[in-house]
Amino acid sequence: MLECLILGDSLAQGAAAALKAAWQSRCEVVATQGIGSAAIRRSVPPQSYYSATISAGSNDPTNPHLTENLIAIRRSISAKRVVWIAPYNRSVAYVVADLARSYGDYLVDVAETPPVRDGLHPRSYSRLARLLAEGGFGGR
Repeated sequence: MLECLILGDSLAQGAAAALKAAWQSRCEVVATQGIGSAAIRRSVPPQSYYSATISAGSNDPTNPHLTENLIAIRRSISAKRVVWIAPYNRSVAYVVADLARSYGDYLVDVAETPPVRDGLHPRSYSRLARLLAEGGFGGR
């Protein structure tokens, strides 16, 4: 079993970089800027992890298959502990929160950090990384 996985979009990329810089995290990172939930669904590694952090849905909030994709991502993850990063988009954040609750997963809401003008990314990923690390995610 590997220690941790960080999976998803640019929020996952930024969190992974901040975790590595602050705590020398050695998580496997499978994240791509601009990636949608269907592509994330196809990129879930088959390995087992102690913890997995997932950020999905920011780039395709109007996708009619978003909920289906998020459920498929979660079903494909093999990890003892899972945390979801809820995006700034509140409609997607509610879907992510409901899914996390239904699986007994943890939730970190990126809205706890101020966004940049695009409304998709935090000004600083250090707070997001700290929230993940405090929850025991991110290889700390």
